[in-house]
Amino acid sequence: MRPPLKLSAKLAFAAAAAAAGLGSASDILAQGRYDRIARKDADVTPASVDQTLNIDRSFESNRYDYGTPTTSTLPSNLDPRKVADALAAFSREMNSLYAVLRAEERSVPSLRSYLVEVQGYAVDADLLARDLKTAQSLARHEAELRELDSGWNRTSRRLVSIPGLSRTAAQAIQAVDAATKTVESSLNIGSPTLDRKALVDTAVQLRTAVRYLSDTIEFTDAIPSSAERNSLRINCNQARLQADRMFGLVFDAARPDRAYLIEEYRKFTQLMNPVIGKLRGNPDRALGRDVRNVQDYQRQFADLLLIDRGIDADQLGYMVSDLQQDVERFFNNTTLELLRDIPRNEEALASGNAFWGTFANFTDTMANSKDPADWSYAYGFIDEQWRDFRSIFSEINSEQARADLKEIEAGMNALRESLNLTGSFDRGAVADLAARIETNAVSIKRDAEAWLRVSRPSYTNAARADMVDYELKSRAFHEAVVNGRPLNELRQMETDLFEQWKLVYGHIKNCDTRERAYLASSARDTTPAFREVQVALAK
Repeated sequence: MRPPLKLSAKLAFAAAAAAAGLGSASDILAQGRYDRIARKDADVTPASVDQTLNIDRSFESNRYDYGTPTTSTLPSNLDPRKVADALAAFSREMNSLYAVLRAEERSVPSLRSYLVEVQGYAVDADLLARDLKTAQSLARHEAELRELDSGWNRTSRRLVSIPGLSRTAAQAIQAVDAATKTVESSLNIGSPTLDRKALVDTAVQLRTAVRYLSDTIEFTDAIPSSAERNSLRINCNQARLQADRMFGLVFDAARPDRAYLIEEYRKFTQLMNPVIGKLRGNPDRALGRDVRNVQDYQRQFADLLLIDRGIDADQLGYMVSDLQQDVERFFNNTTLELLRDIPRNEEALASGNAFWGTFANFTDTMANSKDPADWSYAYGFIDEQWRDFRSIFSEINSEQARADLKEIEAGMNALRESLNLTGSFDRGAVADLAARIETNAVSIKRDAEAWLRVSRPSYTNAARADMVDYELKSRAFHEAVVNGRPLNELRQMETDLFEQWKLVYGHIKNCDTRERAYLASSARDTTPAFREVQVALAK
């Protein structure tokens, strides 16, 4: 059911727009965008999902130390073959889960972005199982084993919290969870592995976000009472000190205790949440941005601690209110002269009012239903209208208006995360991954050239040509992401780039000089980056 088109205080704007030559008010407001928007990306499934990760990645196990095992924290008497059997069972269950999710992705679009991730776990587990069949110890593979364990435990908690998930999918996830427990048992680890590096990074970001919020509270004019400002600063500083403590715990401990960290995190939320509650609804943009950043890193830290996700209805209500304020601010900063220069100016007002109406529909849905699945359905209308709204106004010739659009987009991302949904394309994150791929491509070309000059294999000229082509394509892909090329174009470029990567991989795995370890290191960083790009482009 479509949400009603609720007109806001923009009716006067409609009349003015008509007078400015943007079309009659009735004509503009009558233009519905739901059907056209719903068709956008509705059937998009990346062609790469089924085959791009199925390459032999054993070459990546080459290390700089040429085979000297790293110090292991696992017991020395573990049987690698027992672990290999557990991993093989894990991979089989993961492949079964992939088939279930693939069958349900049309009815639950949020599952789409997990397809590459799930298949990646299956591939990684299968490769590790093969390696461990002939391994003498687990020391060389411990980092990969722990990464696989922590990664799936996080993904599992995200998957089970997706509204609308079928019982079949839930049972498939439970089967993988059971296989994970078997792997953990074979490794003699009694609890899920935490991603220490990610915890350290997120703790740094969290304490920085709290510090920025404290500074904004100090200098903003949006809190007129000095007593209230001082109270907020004191509470915020207490939360910042607790964030510093959490950072110290995860930074100093090679294997931080999960239960203890969860207890410390809950202390942080007890200090931070009252501050956030008092600042909600404040019209100051800087405060809203800083509060949103703190909440974002809070969610990430809780996710890394494998705390089960819940949906906070009160928080959703505040987020929708904040989004409405951001949209209101955008219109207040947008003049008719600016609107006349937009290529699709005749659609601008209808899109704006339709976007605004979806917020009211979402609020009504939350008031009338306690089912998160209904909330997610109502959110789908907001997301559809946002895509249309953004495509129309993104070409506006105003730095201020574009900054307002970025604030709206940040609010949309926060709302989506709070609903435990995925589906938004994060161009900034993909740009970082594309830069990582390009940087590795430059390193691979340099190191491979040193190898080819010494060994002179029969395919030297072909290898050189493939590596030049790969470097050029990686640069073109990076630039396309940064320059805002459409998603369909990026998907095709990524598919072509990954095919080129497989050609390069086929060459460098034959390296027989000292550069082999360097090439392996670059490859080990490149393939996961491709996987993350594919996940992002699947949204």
